[in-house]
Amino acid sequence: EVLSVIRQDRVVIGTSSPDKPGVLRPVGDDTFTHVIMPMHIGR
Repeated sequence: EVLSVIRQDRVVIGTSSPDKPGVLRPVGDDTFTHVIMPMHIGR
């Protein structure tokens, strides 16, 4: 869903580990940051 609102052709996805939040940012646009929260189901 987030890729449909980003107007740039390239994005950067950053994360430090599988169980920590990550971010998705358009390349060259510091005004938009999308936070990606991990979900643990059945642990």
